[in-house]
Amino acid sequence: FFLPLDPGDYQVTRMFIQEGGFRSSAEVPMEFEVPEYGVVYLGTWRFQIDSPNFIREVEVKISSEQVKAIVELHARYPSLSLQPVVSALPEPSLLRSRLYEITPYPRFRWFNRHNST
Repeated sequence: FFLPLDPGDYQVTRMFIQEGGFRSSAEVPMEFEVPEYGVVYLGTWRFQIDSPNFIREVEVKISSEQVKAIVELHARYPSLSLQPVVSALPEPSLLRSRLYEITPYPRFRWFNRHNST
């Protein structure tokens, strides 16, 4: 996807996932820079989430598929075809982080862990 950003330093700080009634969050501090001119390629991001468990983690891998991305960019956004494309892969390119449950926790009867009073 394409997202216009002002030049400067940026950091992705956190990600959220939702599976049915459950929501989780993980800290994923990845930094990148947007230059003054041109289009920035931030790589292909792949997210792998562990199976539900007591301690659950997410793994983020960032790889470079720049040629494929440039072809897709020119096909989707012809007006950007004259802009130079700069690669700025976020650091780190591989990150594992723990997922934490976010409220609201599902309020189904079988998820209640206390006796109702």
